[in-house]
Amino acid sequence: MSKKQNRPLLQNPDPRGVLERLMLERYPVYALADVTVPTRDERKEVIADEVIEAIDRHLLAGATPPEDSAI
Repeated sequence: MSKKQNRPLLQNPDPRGVLERLMLERYPVYALADVTVPTRDERKEVIADEVIEAIDRHLLAGATPPEDSAI
């Protein structure tokens, strides 16, 4: 099921059932996020860089230009 064995919630007789329940609970909340980054089997440094880039794009998109300070 999982490559990692250090997932406490999955140390359960029915880890697939736990995952299904968590997905049903969490995915609707995740869908409300302003920024999402798809994950995949990639190094954590690559994913972290993508997260930073996505947040940067999101913040720049919402930035307002400075007001003209000329009097």
